[in-house]
Amino acid sequence: TPIKSSAASDVYKRQFKNSDLSNSRLNHSYFKYCSFLCVKAMGSLFSQSIFTQVTFSDCNFQYGNLDSSTLNSVFARTCDFSHSALSQCRLKDTAVKECRFIETGFFKTRLKGLDFSDSELAAIQLSDTFEELEGACVNTWQAVELARLLKIIIKDK
Repeated sequence: TPIKSSAASDVYKRQFKNSDLSNSRLNHSYFKYCSFLCVKAMGSLFSQSIFTQVTFSDCNFQYGNLDSSTLNSVFARTCDFSHSALSQCRLKDTAVKECRFIETGFFKTRLKGLDFSDSELAAIQLSDTFEELEGACVNTWQAVELARLLKIIIKDK
């Protein structure tokens, strides 16, 4: 059952395992020392939340909203953030491994230091200056995809 909370919630040292948080409203929440394992959170609202020392593993956050959230010492492994909104987020000591970011909105979220090279990254949404990408690590195929955003024509001899 979706959690519908309009008030801010503080969640401390909690493990969410095999939970279904889809379409829940957990905006303005504070998560510290938490882990999300095999969690389904499709369409959930986590905007303006703070995640500190949190791990996500094998989670589905498709169509989720984390806009204006702070992720501090967060690690996500094999999670799907496709079609999600991660605009104007603040990231510090955050890492991803083997995650999916298809049509994910990163508008005004600085991705410096994030290594997407073993993740799926395609058709992401950025600002017109592409400043979000400065300092992000991508693989060759992702670089070609991102070059299209810059309207660069790539020819293979």
